[in-house]
Amino acid sequence: MLFFRSGLILLALTTFASAQSSLKLIPMPREVHATADVPLPHGVRIVCAAPCSEEDHFAATDLGTTLEERNISSVSPSGFVIELTRLANHPVADFSAEMKPEGYVISASHNSLTVTAATAEGLFYGAQTVKQLIAGDGPKAILQA
Repeated sequence: MLFFRSGLILLALTTFASAQSSLKLIPMPREVHATADVPLPHGVRIVCAAPCSEEDHFAATDLGTTLEERNISSVSPSGFVIELTRLANHPVADFSAEMKPEGYVISASHNSLTVTAATAEGLFYGAQTVKQLIAGDGPKAILQA
């Protein structure tokens, strides 16, 4: 019986590690809840939620420039929406105090992705993670949500 339970725990840990390891993110997030990949045939539309500070605008522009270099439109009106926003504008229930200096939360739905952070640093780091979540180039790009 003990062997059976140990096997189940090992299987559960292996499955979790496999899901975590399929994403090649640096740094690896503290927590991941993967959803289905989203094709980006029409590119994306990056939105910096108001009030958009100069630092937040920089993060949005940096993300857009990187995607444009990969032939992924970052200003497509019909593209998948990527919103960069501050915690004050988009409260996240489990955003803990230790996350506030540089942490962020990325949440995705079938037609949008939101990066929420308390600080400009967190928003920038969240945008860097979004770059890593988009695989491929041009109309064949996908978002690993």
